[in-house]
Amino acid sequence: MPGFGKHTVLKFPLKGHEEFGKTTSSLIVNIEEVEEEGIRRNGNDLTQTHNILLQDALMAKSVSLVTLTNERVELSIDETITPQLKIKLEGKGMPIYVEKDYMTTLLNQQSKGNLYVRFNIIFPKKLTQEQKDELTEILTEE
Repeated sequence: MPGFGKHTVLKFPLKGHEEFGKTTSSLIVNIEEVEEEGIRRNGNDLTQTHNILLQDALMAKSVSLVTLTNERVELSIDETITPQLKIKLEGKGMPIYVEKDYMTTLLNQQSKGNLYVRFNIIFPKKLTQEQKDELTEILTEE
């Protein structure tokens, strides 16, 4: 369930096992968090690592990514993309869980943490000497 942290326990009084002539028990739900590849959680914030080719990073090519809620987000970036670049998308993280009123959290998911996007630059595996010379010439120009 979105918004709930590790080891959250939800208790629904009188919603458990029902049997004629006996007291109805409570339904207890234990939440366990499952890690998603490329996404790390910190409270209600998420950090997603996006793979990008070196040539696309150098050209600051726009990036398309999909959030945990399957929402497609297009990022137009106006600077060279580096591994240090971190983009903040407000309200695209985990729903903020209010412990006393978890049903409101489930039904009304307007309040959310942030999604931070980081980049993993994928370098070419092999370059010819000519390509290396061209790159050196291009990158040393001022």
